[in-house]
Amino acid sequence: MSKKTPYDNISAEDAYKGNVKIEKDKLTLYHHVLPSFIWEFKNVVQKEVKVVYSEGKKLKCPVCDKILNRNGYHPRLLNKVQLIELQKYKCSKKGRMWIMKK
Repeated sequence: MSKKTPYDNISAEDAYKGNVKIEKDKLTLYHHVLPSFIWEFKNVVQKEVKVVYSEGKKLKCPVCDKILNRNGYHPRLLNKVQLIELQKYKCSKKGRMWIMKK
């Protein structure tokens, strides 16, 4: 007699929890979320949103290991079609600027 493994229902909210943040007309995605999520999201919501890719919270400077602060956005075309914003960061100690790569 074989036992069947029970499968839990996984909702979209659980799958993207902590990786996607929605505030008014701004959609913040962390770097490991696939770009195809943007197209699907826009199809569901049916309105224009500002898309921001971010590295996350509590980042440290790769040079001096101090905290990086968010410092504006850098515009970029995704697949030569969709305008997105990449989060810019600034070192709290030396003032070095970092732009998230996507």
